Amino acid sequence: MRNLINTLLSLFGTIYRYRYTIWIMAVQEIRAKYAGSVLGVVWNIIHPVVLVFIYWVVFSVGFKVPPPNNIPFLSWFFCAFVAWQCFAESLLSASNSLLRNGNLIKKTVFPAQILPVISILSNLINSVVFIVLLILIMLIQGVDLSFYAFQAAYYIFAISMLSLGAGWFFSAASVFIKDANQLLAVALQTLFWATPIFYNIGMFPESIQVYWKINPIYYLVEGFRDSFIYHRPFWDSPELTVYYWTFTILVFLIGGWFFKSVKKEFADII
Repeated sequence: MRNLINTLLSLFGTIYRYRYTIWIMAVQEIRAKYAGSVLGVVWNIIHPVVLVFIYWVVFSVGFKVPPPNNIPFLSWFFCAFVAWQCFAESLLSASNSLLRNGNLIKKTVFPAQILPVISILSNLINSVVFIVLLILIMLIQGVDLSFYAFQAAYYIFAISMLSLGAGWFFSAASVFIKDANQLLAVALQTLFWATPIFYNIGMFPESIQVYWKINPIYYLVEGFRDSFIYHRPFWDSPELTVYYWTFTILVFLIGGWFFKSVKKEFADII
């Protein structure tokens, strides 16, 4: 346990020490992503709009899935989708960060552990577009906002911590197992359907709802809905909060420890 705690403190210390480098490289990563593109950052709007339109047609128009409390389906769905997209994209980007920056890994003085942090930060900056789009959709559909919307910052932090812990693990694993990122992508597709994003678990008996709540992403998507739609504080669900942070801290410790343990072998393999 002492070694895990020391690893955690060391990782946080490295992040703080290179905080300016992380910010500069995150901005550069966003610019590089759209370099040479005619529409540039506008693709950040086009992608979610197309995805949401497809899901809206399938589930609201086609299957006529009823959201709870007569809330407009598009607002109810997109609220959870923003949380999911933020998590999934952050984790996928972080897991590929070492292979994507192999030239930096080979420089022994470069702190490889900040690469997943950079990827997650650049993705969180992009996620601001999603949140702005969510607010616009809610205003158009007449869904009231409240000061609880600021809780989204807390849930974004929660997403970041879980993504970073898992990102350290999968980014390190991908150096040794080239299929690790593909396995992660398949796991995330499965997790998407296991998370109540486009359906309400209230449709199911209370006796089995606990199986959905075991999924840590449930805490995030419901947290976004609590913040933007239901106007509930996060401390209204103390059991879920304790469970989520216990799970996240374990993932963070294990991911950080694994990354640091194998870090010295990266330059020889990449």
